Amino acid sequence: MKRALVTGGTRGIGLAVCRALCEEGYCVTALYSRSEADANAAKAALPQVNFLRAYVADEIAVRAVLITVTLTRPPVFPLFYI
Repeated sequence: MKRALVTGGTRGIGLAVCRALCEEGYCVTALYSRSEADANAAKAALPQVNFLRAYVADEIAVRAVLITVTLTRPPVFPLFYI
């Protein structure tokens, strides 16, 4: 299975990238850092996407997310930084 990790995946371009990747058969994990309301709306629109909260400027948070994703899912490729 193809997997992708998208940052900023709850709105705008990031959400559109998540949607397009799902349509192409990817299993998508999307990161967000701020709005729970945006995240909830994105989760409702794309329930097949795994949304995780992490601020990409926080190295420890990013490492934790990558460890979680790597241990619980197949390898991630590609990474979309939006």
